[in-house]
Amino acid sequence: MKYLLLRADDLGYSPGINQGIAESVKCGLVKNVGLMVNVPSSKDGYELIKNEDVCLGLHVNITVGTPLTDPSLIPSLVDQNGLFICSKAYRTRAFDTSKRKEMALEVQAQYEEFIAITGRKPNYIESHAVYPKNLVYVMKELSKKYDILFSPFPIHDTTIRIKNHDVVVSMNPMRDGYNPKQELLNFINSSQEDYGLFVVHPGYVDGVVLHNSSLTVPRDLEREMLCDKRVIQDVQNAVQLISYTDL
Repeated sequence: MKYLLLRADDLGYSPGINQGIAESVKCGLVKNVGLMVNVPSSKDGYELIKNEDVCLGLHVNITVGTPLTDPSLIPSLVDQNGLFICSKAYRTRAFDTSKRKEMALEVQAQYEEFIAITGRKPNYIESHAVYPKNLVYVMKELSKKYDILFSPFPIHDTTIRIKNHDVVVSMNPMRDGYNPKQELLNFINSSQEDYGLFVVHPGYVDGVVLHNSSLTVPRDLEREMLCDKRVIQDVQNAVQLISYTDL
C-alpha cells in the first residue's frame, strides 16, 4: 500500500464521539471525517473540527434518531413513533422495503442540512451502518447531481472503485478480539493495492452511545490508537496519508 485514506465516521453522534473525533483529527492521522446532520450534537461536532485541515463528508444516517423529513412523508423509513428504523431491522430483512422516493426526500434534506451547518457542500457522501439498495441508488444520484464523490461500501468484496482507483477497505470494529492498532498496521503491510481506506469510529463512550449504539468499547480503543505516538510514526513511515480530494 502506498496511499491511505483514514476516515472517522459519526461526528455529531454524541458529545463524547465529537470530542474523540476532534482529538483524533488533531493527532494527525485522520484526514477524512463523516458528519451526521440529523442528531442533536451535529453543530457542536462541526464547531470542534471546522478549522482543521480535514476532508468533510456527509455521513447519511437513516437508522438513528429523528429524520429531517416529516415522518408522515417517509413511512417506509420510520417506526410508529416517527423515529428511524434501527440498523438491526435492515440487516435482518430479506430485501429492501424502503421506498426510493421517500429515501430521496430524506437524503436531500440531510444534504441541505449539511450545507446549513457548514456553509458548503460535502466533499463526499456515504452511509451510516446500512446500505439498502434504494439508499445506494439515491446517494449515487445525488452525488452526480451536485458533483460530489460517492464512497461505496464493499458488501460482497473488500475493494471499491473511487474515481479511477481500486481501493481496498477495512472496517472490522465488531470482530471478536478487535485490536485497532494491529488491524491498521496489518492492513497497511499486507495489502497489495496501492490505495486503502481504513474506517474508524473514535470517541468517548457516553450515555448517548451506550443507549443507542452496539459499537462501544472499540470506539475508545480506536481513539487511543489514533493518538498513540508509536502508531502515528509507524503509519507515517509506511504510507502517504491522503483525503478523498486527493484522489
